[in-house]
Amino acid sequence: MGDRGAALGELAQLTAASPLDESLWVIYVRALHRSGRQTAALEAAAAARAALVEVGLDPSAELREAQAAVLRAAPAPAPSVPVRYATDPDGATAYTRLSSLGDDLVVLNPGMLTIDGLMDGDHARTALSALASHAAVVCLDRRGIGLSDPLDPARTPLDQWVADVRRVLDAVGIDRADLFANFDTGLVAMEFAARYPSRVRSLVLAQCYARYTRSPDYPYGLDAGTTSTLIRDTVSPSDPSQGVDSVALAAPSVAADEDFRRWWNRLGRRAAGPAVAMAVRTVATGTDLRHRLPEVTAPTLVLHRRNCLNVDVGHASYLATHLPDARLQTTPGTDALWFTDSPTLVEQAISYLTAGPPG
Repeated sequence: MGDRGAALGELAQLTAASPLDESLWVIYVRALHRSGRQTAALEAAAAARAALVEVGLDPSAELREAQAAVLRAAPAPAPSVPVRYATDPDGATAYTRLSSLGDDLVVLNPGMLTIDGLMDGDHARTALSALASHAAVVCLDRRGIGLSDPLDPARTPLDQWVADVRRVLDAVGIDRADLFANFDTGLVAMEFAARYPSRVRSLVLAQCYARYTRSPDYPYGLDAGTTSTLIRDTVSPSDPSQGVDSVALAAPSVAADEDFRRWWNRLGRRAAGPAVAMAVRTVATGTDLRHRLPEVTAPTLVLHRRNCLNVDVGHASYLATHLPDARLQTTPGTDALWFTDSPTLVEQAISYLTAGPPG
């Protein structure tokens, strides 16, 4: 054991000294894997990917396979998630509490990810467990998605999703919480913080935006035509074989991971039908909350991966400049999805939350 530990220590030093020597990273990941240190092996693989992305390089097939081998080996059993319902005269919102340690943290997962499947995925489980070791984590299904009530066609989806957060806070008995949001749920978090400032201790916004599409007075993001085509080809492509690869779009670092793809597709199929999927993506790409930013007074950490392919880093700069009490922290990586790619993003969020942001 001593010889093996010394060898691993030497490999760690070599990779730190030569972060772009991918062959060393592959050897290190495989050595950690054989030693039974699966978490450390995944962290090493993520660090290797981050180092390569920083200089514009894609990971090799050998590195991807080394990471995949770790994920395939004796997967940890997914813990059961106790699902509860927050109910009022307007409807019911499904939620779960993953821990009770520390300050209350509401994690608003993006897109079509549902609470009854989150802990089935290796990446999501690892990241959520890290947050739950420092905070009392609550996750929920937005109206229309997963186990919550259907969307009310007489009300805007964003208004209903803001009501979901309030309803869950009331049900759990939380007066004031930190909100962690990613991609489209940043819109929900910021609108909630603008409406209910006394109930938000702080915000962490990961790969978020106030407006997704470009305009004459907003130079970031995609043009409206491209965005419309992207939505159509994601939800209901005329030729399914030519549809958008949503994994490659949201999380290119795991695009070659077949286990991740199966998990992602399984959640998407059971989350909602095409009409709700279209509504979710239309709100995500068609909402403009720039006028609400001055009313978001909660201290805010704007986190953004420097090479994110789906959300221009300019969105983050805009948020950090126009929110009253915000700071920008960029991290390595390419993914819009918060729990894949380099673990640095989660580490920065934990550091911010546990330091106790002012206010």
